[in-house]
Amino acid sequence: MCSSNCRQLWSLYVRRHTFRYESFFFFTYTATARIYTWREILDQTRRMAAHLRATGLQPGDRVAILAKNTAHWLIADFAIWMAGGVS
Repeated sequence: MCSSNCRQLWSLYVRRHTFRYESFFFFTYTATARIYTWREILDQTRRMAAHLRATGLQPGDRVAILAKNTAHWLIADFAIWMAGGVS
């Protein structure tokens, strides 16, 4: 199942890069530039994934994202995968 594979890939990626928690991940331009670290991305991803599961997202459920191309879009995509959904 894709959601299981996505979660495994995400977990492997995070474990492999844990030693670089505070390293630069990416930045986004809004009114000001915002730099994100891996620690921030993982924290926001976990919180959003927990919220998705709490609202009833089941493994394999399809989720659409309608948003601007920003850092939060990518975090939402990671969270959907972590929660077992398919984006």
